[in-house]
Amino acid sequence: MKSVYLLVLYQLFASVVAFGPKGGWERATYFYAYIAEETHKTSGWSVAPSCANPSRNVKLVDGSTIKRCSLAEFLHYIWAPDKDAEPPQTEKDRPNLNEIKANIGKKADTLTSLTPEKLAQAIMLTGMTGYSDSQRIMPGTVDYYDTLRNIGAPIQAAKRPAVDRARVKAQAWETRNNVPPGTNPPEAFLTKYERGILWRWPQDAMEVVTHLRNKDMDNYRINQGGLKSKFGGRNIVTKWTLATKTRTGLTTLPEGPYSTLDFDRTVAANGGGADMERQLTAANDAYLATRGHPANHNKAIKSAEFALASLNCDRRGNWNPPKGRRFITDAELEFLERREGTSGCVGA
Repeated sequence: MKSVYLLVLYQLFASVVAFGPKGGWERATYFYAYIAEETHKTSGWSVAPSCANPSRNVKLVDGSTIKRCSLAEFLHYIWAPDKDAEPPQTEKDRPNLNEIKANIGKKADTLTSLTPEKLAQAIMLTGMTGYSDSQRIMPGTVDYYDTLRNIGAPIQAAKRPAVDRARVKAQAWETRNNVPPGTNPPEAFLTKYERGILWRWPQDAMEVVTHLRNKDMDNYRINQGGLKSKFGGRNIVTKWTLATKTRTGLTTLPEGPYSTLDFDRTVAANGGGADMERQLTAANDAYLATRGHPANHNKAIKSAEFALASLNCDRRGNWNPPKGRRFITDAELEFLERREGTSGCVGA
């Protein structure tokens, strides 16, 4: 029986806003994209290119040093007012930068601790987890969904230069030690920082974001009866998700497991058969097309899956799209295979 799994990302747009852990982990991914560009660019920044009041000294690949935003400065810059608040927020309500720096702590703000868990925790301590300005994060993107969809691209673009640098180091090592070419793969010469910032940590952060968004979605879809009403009041069978180990070893995901749809058992509990499969699929499609929370969640998960898929490249250049992909279309998957196979996933 063909299973339909539903993994949906809670969005930072309109009435569905990410606060707390959800907003913290999402901003961690944005910040990874911001600093990933520093590993190979000297200009032409695509993430927060006009970030204001930069104080962090960054040595670039050409040997020059420039000022770039710290984590606190980045969060301050991408903040957006909550226009649904009473009264609506405006630019004058932008939080005080010094207070953000005080809340975030010097250690995190100077980028000495960048693992996803610590980065997300530092962001949450600032309270800067509500609305964000998509145009400030990635100028040229249309909205939140478009920004989320494309946030993996700057990280992917930094991988080839990193592998090229590692290859030069590998060849020099082989020459010094008079050993055959290929004795040590170039990936062995990537720095610890490059391994984390370009391969491991952004993917882990996006995996956690997806987990948290899915939990939010199923609060509406399952716990509040949204799907059941579209399914003619029939029984909905659920199952508990389990926290999976991420590449950095995070085994306890924020907010723990949650109850989600068990498609096969729901079909079986209602008589089984291909027709019941079609009815459940149609009911779920109808729910996801409902204006408001369901449709917004559905649109966001497509963007999140695209971003997560584009981050799934290992250091050997193998592209491994996430298992159990949910809503990304075959056409989008083919596009990713072409893009990641030629420019994003770079073999060592």
